[in-house]
Amino acid sequence: MGARAQAAPLPAPVVLGQTATGQWLDKTQYQGRVLVVTFWASWCAPCLAELSALERLQMQVPTQLAVVAINIESAARFADLAQALQPRLQLTLTHDHQARAQRAWQVRRIPHLFMVDRAGGVAAEHRGYDESMIPALVAQIEALLAAPD
Repeated sequence: MGARAQAAPLPAPVVLGQTATGQWLDKTQYQGRVLVVTFWASWCAPCLAELSALERLQMQVPTQLAVVAINIESAARFADLAQALQPRLQLTLTHDHQARAQRAWQVRRIPHLFMVDRAGGVAAEHRGYDESMIPALVAQIEALLAAPD
């Protein structure tokens, strides 16, 4: 698993994609909360498993944690996925219109996940992991949630 953690977190990029209703999201909307940004596609098995695990964690601490799942597929595919997933999946799903978020976050492959601390800095980055690593990712998010502000 490729992971990076820094002593002094670098500021996270602002752009978080566009919702199925056309609303553009950015990280300032989640200020004061731990933010998990994950890039995913429907053909990526670890991505789909990760979405369920992240949803369970977010539901435990909804005022402290926000998860934004940025889909990298076509706009039409995202619209179908959002319609199918949104009623039962309580995560914020966005689409990466014209790969703006991928460029800003420097994502070249998936799965790719970022943990952003309450101050807006990238506390950790994970890329290219498999489903067996999801419990470790959840544990790292829990540690970030437990960290003092």
